[in-house]
Amino acid sequence: MRRKKTPYKIPVSERATIQRLNRYLKRHNQKLFRARFWREGEKRYRNFELGRYYVIDLAQNCLVQSHVDLEAEAYRAGVLRSWERVRFL
Repeated sequence: MRRKKTPYKIPVSERATIQRLNRYLKRHNQKLFRARFWREGEKRYRNFELGRYYVIDLAQNCLVQSHVDLEAEAYRAGVLRSWERVRFL
């Protein structure tokens, strides 16, 4: 009896995925950014209005999309293949 192969997904770093997406978005004059966070005392603050990732239109300098799911957007754009997954650090 043959065993089914379990699908193994090759990890792609978060940075590489962002670079791939930015190469794709450059054709549409857009860019993906990752929100910064900072520490003040013991508390961490992050820009909750934008989410961790957001897309800016460079020509009009306006927000196109906020709260971007990096992995889902990469699959949708075709820059991440079905055998790859994003490895978050």
